[in-house]
Amino acid sequence: MAGGVNQSYLRVKNQRSVLDAVLKQGPVSKAELARLLGASKPAMADNVSRLMEIGIFTQNEDNPGGKSGSRGENAGPSGRRPVLLDIKKDFRFIITIDFTYLNTRFDLFNLKGEGVSSFSVKQTPSQKFGRWVSMCVNAAETLLNAQNLDPGSLAAIGISSPGIINEELDEVTIVPLFGEFNPLALRKHLAEQFGCPVYIRNSTNAAALGEYAEGAGRGSVNMLYISCGQGLGAGIILDGKIYEGSCRAAGEIANFITKETLGLEESLEKRIGIDGLLDRFLKEPSNASRLPREGGMKREALFENVLELWRKGDPFIAGELKNIAFELGVLICDMVMLLNCDHVVLGGEYHVFSKDIIPEVANMIQKHCIVPAGVAVSRLGERAAGVGMAAVCREIFFDCLCEVKE
Repeated sequence: MAGGVNQSYLRVKNQRSVLDAVLKQGPVSKAELARLLGASKPAMADNVSRLMEIGIFTQNEDNPGGKSGSRGENAGPSGRRPVLLDIKKDFRFIITIDFTYLNTRFDLFNLKGEGVSSFSVKQTPSQKFGRWVSMCVNAAETLLNAQNLDPGSLAAIGISSPGIINEELDEVTIVPLFGEFNPLALRKHLAEQFGCPVYIRNSTNAAALGEYAEGAGRGSVNMLYISCGQGLGAGIILDGKIYEGSCRAAGEIANFITKETLGLEESLEKRIGIDGLLDRFLKEPSNASRLPREGGMKREALFENVLELWRKGDPFIAGELKNIAFELGVLICDMVMLLNCDHVVLGGEYHVFSKDIIPEVANMIQKHCIVPAGVAVSRLGERAAGVGMAAVCREIFFDCLCEVKE
């Protein structure tokens, strides 16, 4: 009995390694897979054949120039070129949904992590829960219909949501601004509607995973992702894995304090976030004549106007950003020293101010951190959380494939 269990465990582990290797190295031959994974050719052939039966691999014979795949090899004694394996792009698909304050982004990915299509929908955060559900169902159906796909083609749906998400305890903490929005209840509706698994992660953690896998944090080991703008949060990756903490609240840095700010009524998030920046802009007497009154302009439009003034070198905005960069720098320096991370990525709406913020933060890190870390702006921007959730869904789907009972 023990031997059977051990053999089953080894089979799952080996097949999972094969999937990872083909995803990373493909197109690749079985012989090269055996070399990469340190397995015998018979064992590799057995594991590959099991996965071939599932249908997740494509097979392409390498051309004489060895250019049909990235891993071409010379022909053997028989004169035949090796067969190259790759992940079949249309085997299954993943839909990701990323909720932000005023917009929700919907993406369709194939299993190789390539974006197939996407669009965003503006919403009112305080809308009734039924409207959240209908918006997501309609958007997911639109993504599928545009590619002539049906729900059976989905491997999973991934939701990146604000708040503290604890799926194991079925608990969620969302700021009141989001009204009746409840990602756990939404997960149930989507799973019933589309008949596939639905997974949820915190938005900042999902964006951190995206930047780590495909963005500005690629190649790092311990990475800190800071999302700043409409909100303030951190995604922490240690030894290649997201760290969420015992209550899934790691990275909730909105109320970070120092000795100087302990007595202030405003939280760090309110001081340096978009709302705080706009409030100070509107209260500055010298700005009154430059923009319409706030009552005649939505906050997002006001931010666009402030952004345009910054591009023109406005001294008031430049001074505000210097103060924001300082407070962010204090926060980031403490986290760099605590976590000993090797890379920091700045995301969120404030990534547009990176040319002012990043040099200030980098200088503070260099000056105050015993072991400095590199600092870079988000490479994926608004795509980061979707890319991260696609990776999460694919990993779980691959695990499930390898555990299919014979």
